Formats: sequence, structure tokens, C-alpha cells
Amino acid sequence: MAALKAEFARKDDEVCKGYGAKPGTDIYIQCRMHQAKARDDADNAFMASQPVIVNNSGGSQPSTPGLQPIAQPTRCQSMNVGMGRVHTYCN
Repeated sequence: MAALKAEFARKDDEVCKGYGAKPGTDIYIQCRMHQAKARDDADNAFMASQPVIVNNSGGSQPSTPGLQPIAQPTRCQSMNVGMGRVHTYCN
């Protein structure tokens, strides 16, 4: 992991110096931050594009209970129909 971080730092340094930014300057720091953000965004986009595989066919029972579907809430609307009466409709 440390070797990978060092490689990213070396490449980012090359890119930013290639733009003419000098280490220690604000523009160099902004460039390095942009390079790291672009790499993180690309990693996140890649991970989001990967399918999630769930294997529920195993022979052993899981140690936690299975998930149960959540029932849809009942929605009601009450309307004053006059003479002190209220009608409530639910779906």
C-alpha cells in the first residue's frame, strides 16, 4: 500500500511540475489535490459500476436472521365534511 501511495505521489508530482507548478506554491498544492480527487472519483465510479454478487445458495444457515421486507405505510387523509363530521380515507 505504501508503494502504491508513493507511485501516485511521484506521478502527481510529475503532472503538476509538467504544468509548470513549483512545489510549495499554492498552484502546485491545488494541482496535487486535483490529481488525488480525480483518482478518487475514477475509483468511486469504477466501484459503482461493478455488480454486487450475493450468494444465497450456501448450505449453512447464516448466523443472523434473514432480512424481512418492510411493509408499506398506510396513508390516510381526513376531510371535514361539515356539521362536525370528518371522513377519513386510507390506502
